[in-house]
Amino acid sequence: MNTIPMDIGLAAMLKEAAKVGAKAALVEAGLERENVSYTYACKRYGKARVDRWLQSGQLNYRQDVFGSTKRELSKVDLQALNSGEKMVGHIKIT
Repeated sequence: MNTIPMDIGLAAMLKEAAKVGAKAALVEAGLERENVSYTYACKRYGKARVDRWLQSGQLNYRQDVFGSTKRELSKVDLQALNSGEKMVGHIKIT
């Protein structure tokens, strides 16, 4: 069997992409909640980062129930943004 040498940066980016895909699959299968509270997101990813994602329009609030005043954030979107920031560090510009 031939093995293909893999750049460490590429491996790290594939790992992050797999995490996002796994989170999306768990949510879609109903094994995890789709949304989390703003407070939870801030504890998990940092308030400054969550606020920056919201202000830039990369992340938006969601409402589970029509007419509900509770606003939540998508777990998959949060994971994707977090992973995206990690992936940028592995991109080499020559």
